[in-house]
Amino acid sequence: MIYCNRFSSTLSALNAMNDSEVIIIEIVGEWLGHDRDWDIWQYFRRLWLHFLANIPTHRTKLASQAANLWAVKQKLQKYLIMKCLMVTVP
Repeated sequence: MIYCNRFSSTLSALNAMNDSEVIIIEIVGEWLGHDRDWDIWQYFRRLWLHFLANIPTHRTKLASQAANLWAVKQKLQKYLIMKCLMVTVP
């Protein structure tokens, strides 16, 4: 298939996973004991593909998107600590 350059970024954006999906996959994968991004990707690709149709075919795309969300995950962690423990985090 040949796509026009003008639409290629739009098409790739439509096929990408939401940031919230990536964060949830990471949290659930870690909770299930999958320590490596490859294990998490393989688990969800193998068992949950019918719910996560946009999961990348290559592990590196998922890992890259997850790595780019480090600031969001850091803020989320601080928020949860403040809510759960009722303490202030600098």
